[in-house]
Amino acid sequence: MVTEPTWRLPHEQHEAKLTEAAPASESLALPHTGERPPRPAYRFVGIPHTCPAIEELCSRQQWLVWDHVWVADKEKWTKPPMHPRGGYKCSASDPSNYAPFATAAATAMRRRLAGVGFALSPDDDYTGIDIDDCRDPETGELAPWAAEIVGFGETYWEVSPSGRGLRGVAHGKINRVLKCDPAGVEMYAEGRYLTITGHRVAEAPGQIEPVPRAIEALRLRAKVFRSSKEITVAPAASNAIAPRIRHGEISLGIGFFRNVNDAALQNLGKWVPVIFHDAARFQPGTGAWRVSSRRLGRRLEEDLSLAPTGIQDFGEEVPLTAIDVAVRWGNQASPLHAALWICNLIGIDADQLGFQDFGQDGAVLAEIGAEIAHGLTGNVIHLPVAVKTPEGNVIDEETGEILYEKPPASAEESGAAPWLNPDGLLKELTDWIVETTNRRPNRPMALAASIAVVGTILGRHIAGPTNSGTHLYIACIGETAAGKDRPMRAISEIFDAAGLEFLVKSGKFKSDVALENSLSESPCGVAIVDEIGKQLFAPMMGRNVGSHQANMGAALRELWGSFTDFFTSTSAVRRSVRIKNPALSIYGASTLEEFYASLGGGASVDNGFLNRFLIIRAAKRVSGAAKRGPKPRLPQPIVDKLLGLLPQGSNLSGGTIALTGPHAPERDIVDWMSDEVEHAQNH
Repeated sequence: MVTEPTWRLPHEQHEAKLTEAAPASESLALPHTGERPPRPAYRFVGIPHTCPAIEELCSRQQWLVWDHVWVADKEKWTKPPMHPRGGYKCSASDPSNYAPFATAAATAMRRRLAGVGFALSPDDDYTGIDIDDCRDPETGELAPWAAEIVGFGETYWEVSPSGRGLRGVAHGKINRVLKCDPAGVEMYAEGRYLTITGHRVAEAPGQIEPVPRAIEALRLRAKVFRSSKEITVAPAASNAIAPRIRHGEISLGIGFFRNVNDAALQNLGKWVPVIFHDAARFQPGTGAWRVSSRRLGRRLEEDLSLAPTGIQDFGEEVPLTAIDVAVRWGNQASPLHAALWICNLIGIDADQLGFQDFGQDGAVLAEIGAEIAHGLTGNVIHLPVAVKTPEGNVIDEETGEILYEKPPASAEESGAAPWLNPDGLLKELTDWIVETTNRRPNRPMALAASIAVVGTILGRHIAGPTNSGTHLYIACIGETAAGKDRPMRAISEIFDAAGLEFLVKSGKFKSDVALENSLSESPCGVAIVDEIGKQLFAPMMGRNVGSHQANMGAALRELWGSFTDFFTSTSAVRRSVRIKNPALSIYGASTLEEFYASLGGGASVDNGFLNRFLIIRAAKRVSGAAKRGPKPRLPQPIVDKLLGLLPQGSNLSGGTIALTGPHAPERDIVDWMSDEVEHAQNH
């Protein structure tokens, strides 16, 4: 198949050819000359909104910008992600850096940057695919293997900025990253961004859809290229058998454990002496290794035999696998640890033997896979075919026997705990965040985000009975991939829907002066900060912090939860400014390890900074089918209720001035809910 060059990228319209056109079946990469090549000519001039795929991506607030940057030590032009408002380098995995398409496009045009890009997030339903060096930029002709992928007709494909590659966007998250440079293939589900040109390959569909055939074909292509570079390990004996890859069994790791055992029998000399040291005696005639019972510390006469044809413990009269041996005598914590340890010793990539990430139930499912694979030894008569049910249980497909029953979710994990279901506006906001999460909804963090929204709007004009403000410092602590990104983005989306986007601040304050400048511009707002331990706590609590960073902690302690006026710091070149009734909320997220590692040896506890935070423990990762399509906007009735919280009622203009202006609105003191509550608080 040949694609007609129905369009040209900007640099193809007026630039001379960079190289002679290479045949489509060959790599189209520029040869390395040792000299710095000219800057790539591609420059952003807009994206043609000509198909549903582009419209769908542009409806989401996950856009960045990028530019060509020369990296000297790598001797190549790179395309780092940049902030869609400031144009500086930023992380593509931090949702606080994302912006609507229009914002990113305006920044790219104004700053004359190379282009815009779409960030892949754990909370969306997209997989991004790059296939490199597969297109002739002069003729538009595709390499046959790339033409086959596009020819499946599964999803939207476009031409990359260089004109030499293709970019695909698909619905459905892949469970494992694929990156194989020799094959020219990359697939990512999150943590990366895609440069978007909007120039669709003519034969590709105009909409985004799942790509099961493309994924299978690209993984196979990568496997072929990797296999061509495999190190061939000489067998220990002529009658040794080659590893067997049973792809149908990989879903629960059964094929992986079997293949590791087979490979281990081929390479006994690489791992047996590591476990038994000089206690293992090699038998040249059979290629086997023997370990006496005495050296194993037991009072038995028969030895342990490890031969290319199998492992037999003649002392206890049982057959064993290599994984059994590594767990029992190699001090490996589990069959999975043992299998990966053996792969490392024998020098074979675990992926080539069928390894995959088993997800949140990995340890248990891997144990089941190891037990099933134990049938290799002959002491298990029935070798079940294990399948995972929609409920998360693992059953024997033939008999229906439950091999693993998933534990029931706690009240917090299921969202049934009373504290996760408040009345009124908080519940409506929390429900909306949960319902619009594509993957891994996390109700505790959604509630925390809702509290941050409401507390911020009320923060400058509503006080509790003790004259404390409603603005809060919140830190959500959860494991990796627990769904922390969506609530952070939801805060911005909620304020955008209500016309209060000015209340969203970046939480990456680098000094007390930066914090004070932010409050001077707008005394009210919520600072959103991902990796709050690393971005906020660590810079203030480390051993070698500067005075401005250390002073930031004192400023944040003073700002927390009070209605007192705040005076900025003064210096020889900067006079102090009075800020009336500032109301700064902080909403951050972190993993447990990263958060507590950043506390500075207890300094933040001793000075009371940590005590000012509401710590929300996120629910454990919740698995489930990903939702597709753009998220619905915040319903208008909820927007109206939010506007009703403004100091001037639902008057957006007057409320905006009251929240952000130099003059603080009139303060209302809220009474205790009941006499019992007041008594409990005072005693």
